[in-house]
Amino acid sequence: MQQDVLLPTLTVQETLTYAAELRLSPSTTSEERKRVVKEVILELGLNNCANTGTGNNVHKGCSGGEKRRMSLAVQMLAIPSVLFLDEMTTGLDANTAFQLVTTLKALAVKGRMINCTIHQPRSEI
Repeated sequence: MQQDVLLPTLTVQETLTYAAELRLSPSTTSEERKRVVKEVILELGLNNCANTGTGNNVHKGCSGGEKRRMSLAVQMLAIPSVLFLDEMTTGLDANTAFQLVTTLKALAVKGRMINCTIHQPRSEI
């Protein structure tokens, strides 16, 4: 989605734990769920804000780039074989967009298959 749909009162860790409960197979153990959540947090560079509230227009919380990476993390919890991303950088400033694309590139180098469109990127992106 082009706008992040995240609960503003939950932390990054809580959001991903909640999403893991809903997205992973019922046969997945609690320890496995925690491990998957921890791996996704580390893989997307969300460890510094794991205990920060998501926030919204009223409550201060994560930055726009962190929220966008959280949305990506929710999708990655299901361990998809291909990630389809449509205009992930929309609404982000140039630096944050560059950081997000750098993260996606790192995921691709690690073997994730990513298919994405980017709306009006800088030439460096």
